[in-house]
Amino acid sequence: MNKPLLSIIVPCYNVASFLPRCIESLIKQTYVNVEILLIDDGSTDDTPILCDQYAKVDSRVKVIHQENHGSSASREIGLKHIEGDFVTFVDADDWVHPDMYSIMTQDLIESKADIAQCGVCDTYIHTYGNESQIEYKHRITDKITSDYQIYNKISGVLKILDDKEWQSYMWNKIYRKKLFDNIQFPKGRGLDEDLSVMHLIFHNASSSIYINSEFYYYLHREGSICSSIDKASLVKKTIDRNTARWERYQFTLSHEEYHEMLCKMQNIVVSVGLQSLRFIYKNQSFFDKQFISTLKNRLLSLSKIKLMPEFFSKMKKIEWFLFRYSFPLYYFAVKKLNIN
Repeated sequence: MNKPLLSIIVPCYNVASFLPRCIESLIKQTYVNVEILLIDDGSTDDTPILCDQYAKVDSRVKVIHQENHGSSASREIGLKHIEGDFVTFVDADDWVHPDMYSIMTQDLIESKADIAQCGVCDTYIHTYGNESQIEYKHRITDKITSDYQIYNKISGVLKILDDKEWQSYMWNKIYRKKLFDNIQFPKGRGLDEDLSVMHLIFHNASSSIYINSEFYYYLHREGSICSSIDKASLVKKTIDRNTARWERYQFTLSHEEYHEMLCKMQNIVVSVGLQSLRFIYKNQSFFDKQFISTLKNRLLSLSKIKLMPEFFSKMKKIEWFLFRYSFPLYYFAVKKLNIN
């Protein structure tokens, strides 16, 4: 069987404690025709040293050192330097099953699809004194299979937008490189950057497959982009979260073939927006007034949407009513009465 080159892009920023496990899982893949691009994003710990060490012992490992620009910029740099027709991404604190790329690449070739994706296993590291133990939480199954289901373009995009069975992770998928020809990753995003592009990538694909095996091990840890909780990060997350949801809504609105998801996209924008406004008005000095105004106008433009029960409890419906028809009372309730 033809074994095309698979390019694996790994953005790396201050992950020295986790990087060896990640890289070891990549170089020990049963699918050997890979190139591993480690993008050192201006790390200040031993990450650059580790990257260079692995490049010396395995010719498939390549390293690019750059100033810190974020994971989106690292992915774009990686895409400019890859040689494979297939490409995938791995976060540097995660790791993968040894047969992940062998099975997924074989299925991708056999199906002639443009994207292959697999399930994700959540992992947690518990430390007891000097010893650490990894906890595995399977979302669906711990069985390994090469069986897959195939989806056409519209079905794939709808499932990505629905965000239930499929999620917009970059890293549990293999893509044909051509899908990224007109994709631009959002610059400066610290959250939900994958959410801003995944529907666009699937929109470029003629078909995709889903393999019901949890090949990708996602590590939940403190200090990662997704778990940082300082005030500045919360402000940035608030802006990024709303921007990504608005972009998805605008995409859905502009493509009639996906309009069955339009109501849900509207509800997500409003639900996330109201949640954000509660945080904003309790921390108003940290936010740019222009963003607050933009967010309010976006929500008001959706004032006539049909509310979905999965997003709006009775209390949230009251909150939405006050926002639309009595903003002073809404502001007072949020600011003074500590509505959550």
